Amino acid sequence: MNTPEAKANSDKLLLQQAGLATLPKPGGYDLRYLQDWLLDPKGGKFPLQGPDRNWVYSNDLLALRRRAESDFSAKWVSERLLPWYHRILGRYIHKKNPHRENEVTYSDSLILKAASMLATTLAALLIVAPVVVLYEIGSMRARLGLMATFTVLFSLCVARLTGAKRTDVFAATAAWAFLPPSKPGS
Repeated sequence: MNTPEAKANSDKLLLQQAGLATLPKPGGYDLRYLQDWLLDPKGGKFPLQGPDRNWVYSNDLLALRRRAESDFSAKWVSERLLPWYHRILGRYIHKKNPHRENEVTYSDSLILKAASMLATTLAALLIVAPVVVLYEIGSMRARLGLMATFTVLFSLCVARLTGAKRTDVFAATAAWAFLPPSKPGS
């Protein structure tokens, strides 16, 4: 079996395997969705026979095109809020996909807009809420404790909801902490 043709075929297969190894793994949420769909009697439900019949549970699956990476808020909206919305309301009011029974398609651009609106609303609340709360608190000790709490909350939100580097998070937090309306007594 050491013929030139066998060696060339072996080399070709090795190069194909190397190419496959560079493909990304599917995202966790997308993989779970595919697995659920394949096992759902109303979804894929096509049984495979033979040694590969349990491939649905394999952890060596590859994605030809992985979903574009997004920030935390977009990921949270698409993987947490959207499924909840779909179960409660979306499946009843959105048009079903004509090619797939029991499936609704949501626009990626609308999901990104919803995530952006959510992050913007949270950012506005993080600016307004401390001013209102600190205005109502009379005790200086309580004000200082609340300022520290709001500052940590702001820093965590900037770190998680944006793609900011640590230095940017530090700079934004320092600037936010010293805004004149958030200082006690002002």
